[in-house]
Amino acid sequence: MKNNKSEYKTYYGGTLNFNDAVKCSTLSIMTGKDVIGRLVQVRKNCGSFKTDVFFIRLPDGTLQTFENEHIVKIEDDIPNGPDSITAEYTIKGKYPKVGFIVDESEWDVKESSFSMMVSDKGIKLVL
Repeated sequence: MKNNKSEYKTYYGGTLNFNDAVKCSTLSIMTGKDVIGRLVQVRKNCGSFKTDVFFIRLPDGTLQTFENEHIVKIEDDIPNGPDSITAEYTIKGKYPKVGFIVDESEWDVKESSFSMMVSDKGIKLVL
């Protein structure tokens, strides 16, 4: 499905557009750090827990997906990548989609599921 919607409405009332410089504040206990880059695709409701998946082009040129994270627009000068709103992006080499905002996805959330165990010895995350 091709979708050229150009504006993404965030849960906190902001808007993001294709190729905006963004900061992803990771909530993961695995990384626990902020990541900056350019937003190139959003897949609605296809992440774990039906969250949106964000495709972000990092300053070093790599493309990475994020979900269950807080994304905000920033004013940093981040170089543009080879991206276009008509480019096809995939998740793990599968599920190709074109457009900035993709409302439908075949992504199987079971492929990205995890379990967490909290005990008096700490938190254990099983991917």
